[in-house]
Amino acid sequence: MPTSLSSKRPLASAPAIVRESTGIPYQPLVFVFLAASGGILLDHFLWALSPPAVFAAAFGLLIAWVAAWRFGWERAATCCLLSACFSAAGGWHAAHWRWFPELHIARWAGEQARPVALRGIALEAPRTIAAPAFDPGRIIPTYDRSRLRIRVSAIRDGQVWIPATGSVALHSQGHLLGIRPGDSLSIFGQLQRPRPSGNPGEFDYAKHQRSAGIACIVGTDHPLCVSVIESGSGWYPSRWLSKARQAGHAVLDRWVEEPGRGVAKALLLGSRDEMSDEQWDAFARTGCLHLLTVSGLHVGIVGSMFYALGRCFPLRRTHLWLVIIAVTGLYTLYTGARPPALRAMILVWTLCGARLLGRVQGRRRLSFNTLALAGLAILAVNPSSLLNSGTQLSFLAMAAIMWCGRFWRLRRAENPWHALAWQTGTPLARRTRRVVDVMRLATLISLTIWLTTMPLIAARFHIVSWVGIPLSILLSIPCTLALLGVFILAIVGWGIPPLAPLVAGMFQPIFSFFPQLLTAIAEWPGTYAWVPGPSDWWLVGWYTLLWLGVSGIPILVSPRQIRWLLIIWVALGLLVPAYERHVLQRGRLAMTAISVGHGLSVLLELPGQRTMLYDAGTLRSPESGARTIESVLWSKGITHLDAVIISHDDADHFNTLPHLAEKFSIGHVYSSPTTLRAPGPALRATLDSLKAKRIPVRSVWSDHRFRTHSDCRVEVFHPTSDGIPGSDNANSLVLAIECGDFRFLLTGDLEDEGLYDVMSEEPWHCDVLLAPHHGSLASNPVEFLDWCQPQHIFVSGGSRYLTPSDGGFQKRTDARVWHTAIRGAVTAEVHQGQLYVSAFLSDSDVEPRKKLNWGPLSPSR
Repeated sequence: MPTSLSSKRPLASAPAIVRESTGIPYQPLVFVFLAASGGILLDHFLWALSPPAVFAAAFGLLIAWVAAWRFGWERAATCCLLSACFSAAGGWHAAHWRWFPELHIARWAGEQARPVALRGIALEAPRTIAAPAFDPGRIIPTYDRSRLRIRVSAIRDGQVWIPATGSVALHSQGHLLGIRPGDSLSIFGQLQRPRPSGNPGEFDYAKHQRSAGIACIVGTDHPLCVSVIESGSGWYPSRWLSKARQAGHAVLDRWVEEPGRGVAKALLLGSRDEMSDEQWDAFARTGCLHLLTVSGLHVGIVGSMFYALGRCFPLRRTHLWLVIIAVTGLYTLYTGARPPALRAMILVWTLCGARLLGRVQGRRRLSFNTLALAGLAILAVNPSSLLNSGTQLSFLAMAAIMWCGRFWRLRRAENPWHALAWQTGTPLARRTRRVVDVMRLATLISLTIWLTTMPLIAARFHIVSWVGIPLSILLSIPCTLALLGVFILAIVGWGIPPLAPLVAGMFQPIFSFFPQLLTAIAEWPGTYAWVPGPSDWWLVGWYTLLWLGVSGIPILVSPRQIRWLLIIWVALGLLVPAYERHVLQRGRLAMTAISVGHGLSVLLELPGQRTMLYDAGTLRSPESGARTIESVLWSKGITHLDAVIISHDDADHFNTLPHLAEKFSIGHVYSSPTTLRAPGPALRATLDSLKAKRIPVRSVWSDHRFRTHSDCRVEVFHPTSDGIPGSDNANSLVLAIECGDFRFLLTGDLEDEGLYDVMSEEPWHCDVLLAPHHGSLASNPVEFLDWCQPQHIFVSGGSRYLTPSDGGFQKRTDARVWHTAIRGAVTAEVHQGQLYVSAFLSDSDVEPRKKLNWGPLSPSR
């Protein structure tokens, strides 16, 4: 017999009864958010879901939820609802991540750039990236560049324009002028897909672009390759925002002087384009980067400022909350609606909405339920935001703030003397107690945020800043004043220009205070440390235990046992990497050819925990090459290099070394006497930077042996102390490694006379050969391959289509060729008497794409 409505009514108060009996807050959206996150993680990491099938399953589960709720089966209804959220979120992520329509632009793109003609709509105003400062190690000069997102409408096939969809990122040399959001553009450039990361631990730019809905990149060599076909409508929303941003830039350019101008723009817009690398690094190394990037902090400060201003005027509270909702919403859109700012906007709106209804429903505070609502809203806009480090840090910081607020209220409620102390004493004593309480709460919040976010920051950015805790407290008031000054200056400079010099003069010291102070603090020894960071498995366990500890949900273990589990988990995070490094890899020899593009960097992990780096350079910018090499070192838990060997005086073999020396300790740097005798400008600047860091540089030549484990021998094969007549390449330092029955030969850019000088010695058969001169066929005569007879050949190059094939290695030897442009980082490992060769990427072919007939341009088109 069906249950009557009257019999089901008491069930509605069951959660309240549970809350009163257990003290656990009723926050159902937290579990909905966790279920949605689980579906996204399942689709991203474990199992590629089919959107139609998953959406159908979610719809069926919703019907089951309604039926279970109708018959009063609460547990079954809860399971159905959470499963429906799990399925819907997984399907939404699958559709967002990999479900491209038939005419999507990604179907014409491959990993190799190819000519293309496109038409599309500008989604934003061009963003100019200033050329980096002069670096003698930079081989290819870099000029000002422009970035722009385009929604594609058509692609040309011969003489015919065919419809196309999807968004692309436009990268152009020079300045793109006269382009506004909504304009129709014609583009002639090179189309390609972003290449996935080729090294362990490396930032995956392709996934980053994919999460933003961009699957392709179009590059142009000149701004004239991009032209405006038709101006966009004045009613295009992004056009208004673009004009407002340009007006803000113009005001700050006119009235704010350096070095505070870059900081002012970062505070207002989150734009770091005009900040120097030194200023940005100073904020990062002192743990104050959150003061610059527009996030929840800025939105909260803006809301607080307008609340304070509203209290100074005879404005009704209802109108005040509406004004705060409007202002924070417009500011979030003005800064680009990034997930952290969007999260803060939703929280502010929820709080203001609760206050608007407060006369009927009472006052409400922000809770984890509200934070989960913000998370669900962000996942609905872009489910890939869940995997973004900035979004994760933003939500962790806000959760820490909420926990501190609840903890502080409970402690005050448990202390009966606190209220009495606030009501007694002189007015000065009461004000002093109030200031002390605020400082204590600020210290608690800052320490809790640091402890909560530190593991994730260490894992993703490999830095731990100790001074971030006091600086966040000390700089909170100046940061608020600076942001207030930026707002006032932007409004006054646009509306009342005569008052702009006065306002700029008042706040200019604050704008200049940030970079100067933090740059000085960043130079103090011991303020920060570069660390490998914990593994992902440890992070998952840590934050799971942390959530169970603060959520108050009854589980199989008590809160005290959870605290012990956290301590044990921390110990595991410290002991497991140490055990792997010092015990499991004690007798291991590994040689890793890092994928640095056109350049060379080989990591040698020798028995006895000794590490060496053979060359460290790239044809790309030294900064990006250094980040690539760092990612490999961090992923292996390496913080110290016993030796770095520079094969010869070509910048693409050493130009990242000054940047690596900033983050890793280096025992010695070695090179041949020929290289060190007359170094070029780039090498001289590198040697000077090493000398400033007190890293010794030594000369080595043929027959020199490095001290290593007794089972391993590392010897210089070439050149002699006097060198040989010829180019720098001919005098490349050749390194020979023997471990048991296995031999490795590293040749640098050896060619011409150097090759024949090496072959004048007795044949030296090897198992792994590092191909001379990035696999250039001119450096690999048949005699040399017969002389060393390698089983595996590693090629460090920048393009997969430069792989030696016809007339190359395959026709000269039976050895297997491993190209870093195809396979990513390649590792040869000797372990327990066996040689294992593996690559970071699979050797799958280029993804299939549609072919275009790149015919001549039609005059009529």
